[in-house]
Amino acid sequence: MFAAILPFALHFALQPAATRLRGRLRWVGVVMLLVALPMTLSRGGLLAATVTFIVLFTGWPSRIRVRALIITPVFLVIMRLAVPGLLGTVRSMFAGISEDPSTSGRTSDYATVGHYFDQSPLFGRGFRTFLPNIYRTLDNQYLGSLVEIGAVGMVVLILLFGIPLTCAVIALRRAPDQRTKDLIRALAASVFAVMLSYATFDALSFSLIASLTFLLLGCCGAVWRLTRQPAHRERSAP
Repeated sequence: MFAAILPFALHFALQPAATRLRGRLRWVGVVMLLVALPMTLSRGGLLAATVTFIVLFTGWPSRIRVRALIITPVFLVIMRLAVPGLLGTVRSMFAGISEDPSTSGRTSDYATVGHYFDQSPLFGRGFRTFLPNIYRTLDNQYLGSLVEIGAVGMVVLILLFGIPLTCAVIALRRAPDQRTKDLIRALAASVFAVMLSYATFDALSFSLIASLTFLLLGCCGAVWRLTRQPAHRERSAP
C-alpha cells in the first residue's frame, strides 16, 4: 500500500509549491512513507517500492537523479542509526529467502493450485469460492485467481493491468509538458507496484487494495482520454 502511494508523494513533493510550508509538508509525507516501508518488514512492499523508484528515476532530470543518488545512502545511514538492527533484518530477509518458512509455504501452494486447476482449467471453480477457512490461504493473488477463475479469467486479469498500462504509456508520449509526463509516470509506477504486490498476497481479499487497484486503473484510462488531440475529443463529444 505504501509503495503504491509513494510515487504520487514524490511527484508532488518535487513540484513547486504555493508556499514554503506546503512544500515542506509534502516532503514530510515522503519521509514518513520512506521510514514506514522498511519497518513493515515486508519483502513485497520493499520490492514494490524499488520498482516504483526505478520507474520514476528513469524519467527524472539529471539534477534530480544526482540528488536521489546522494540522498539515498545518507537516508540509509540515518535509518541505521535511528533504528539499530533494522537494515540488517531487512538484508537477512532477502539473503535467506530460500530458507524462509514463508517461502517454502508459498512454493508448497503450487501442488495444491495444480490439483484444483486441473479440475476446472478454463473458467475455474468460481470467484471467491476458494475459502481460506475451508481450504488454505494462498499468498499469491495470481495463483488464487488461477484456481477461482481459470485460465480465461487469468488472461482477463493480465489484460486488466496490461490495457490501462498501455493507455498510460500512450498518454505519456502525448503529454504536452514535463509536469504532466511526471504525473503519468507516477501513475504507471503505482500500477506496477500494485501488480507486483498481487504476487505476494491475496490482494483482492482486502477491500482497500482492491479499491485502490481499480481507482488507479481508471486513472490510466482518464489520462489517456485527457491527453488525446483536441480534434479527436471534439469528434467524440456527444
